[in-house]
Amino acid sequence: MPVQGVKECLRLVPEVSVGGFVEEVFKSLPRVDQRRWAAAYLRGLLVVPGRKVPRHLAVAVADPRTAGHSLRRFVNSSPWDWGAPREALAGVVAGVLPVQAWTIGAAVIPKRGSHSVGVHRRFDAEVGRVRNCQVGVGLFLASGAWSLPVDWQIAIDGVWSGDAERRRRCRVPQGVVEQPLWGYALELVDRLAAARPADRAPVVAGVCDPADVAQLAAALTRRGMDFLVEVCAGQPVVPLSGPDSRPLGAEQCLRRHGRRYPWPAAASGRASAPRPALRSALVRLPSGGRQVALDRGVYRLWWQQGPGEGAASRVWCTSLTGAGPDECLSLLGHLSSTRAAVRRLGEDFGLRDFEGRSYPGWHHHMTLVSAAYAYRCLVGAARCAEPA
Repeated sequence: MPVQGVKECLRLVPEVSVGGFVEEVFKSLPRVDQRRWAAAYLRGLLVVPGRKVPRHLAVAVADPRTAGHSLRRFVNSSPWDWGAPREALAGVVAGVLPVQAWTIGAAVIPKRGSHSVGVHRRFDAEVGRVRNCQVGVGLFLASGAWSLPVDWQIAIDGVWSGDAERRRRCRVPQGVVEQPLWGYALELVDRLAAARPADRAPVVAGVCDPADVAQLAAALTRRGMDFLVEVCAGQPVVPLSGPDSRPLGAEQCLRRHGRRYPWPAAASGRASAPRPALRSALVRLPSGGRQVALDRGVYRLWWQQGPGEGAASRVWCTSLTGAGPDECLSLLGHLSSTRAAVRRLGEDFGLRDFEGRSYPGWHHHMTLVSAAYAYRCLVGAARCAEPA
């Protein structure tokens, strides 16, 4: 079904009738039974409450007695490539919504045991402690209030990289090794840019380690990709103007060299509400933490200072040096939408509910979860677009 046909399907069919959507997104699956189980899995993700595991999803199938086993086999051991459905999903999303940003989201998936693919100990900032978990890095297409996942990678730590027996049991491909999270994000960006070169949009990402920001910025700049990355207040930068030639913390640099900007009227909210201060400065990034060697790129820092003493502030770095605060704040809003989408994927669409242990099974499940979430959001977007 062409994208226009999918759009019409989304406008006209009942919410749980996913046939036309599955036909487009999963058309690369070679067997009819695989496409049938893909539709059944999606229908279950959309309508079955509680944990989204095969034995529960089976109640959405006409014969639930054997469907649980078939759904489990479809996700865990059926040999289908998840790359093509994800490309098709991105095409459907881009055909229905005007994509304004490619955002990066991270999903921390708690696990009890140690045998599921990628499980390791990691600090989770959301709960403020170290936990046993998987970490999925996702690429989302953002448009207005919508942020839809279209590709994923699972983070592998050093233990998994070097344990041949563990990798064999979980069928981890040879090329999947430990990287910083921004490295996985760059893989996702490269894949989507290769598949849809005409649909490039600014890449928006949350805070990453200060030592990684310069590498990520340089890598995206080499690829001709604009970006906006939230950074910590102490991110090392070198101001483009002024006597300082050694790295300063981002907030310190903005206090000394930043130009003050009025808060955009569209983002001000109530006239009586206190408006945060905005400051901006052009900077370069040290190529190795606080070392003096600089990346050749010139970037713009923005600082949103919280209203009042002790109020929280935010700092971000962008390649869009000519963009004003309106555009940058709009892009930053997509990051908030992506974080909300990650939460909803975990709470309502089964992102945390995969029971298998294999690398292919994890990717199959994440592909189906993403497709179900995208379908629900596209139906909602189509309904919002209908005249009253």
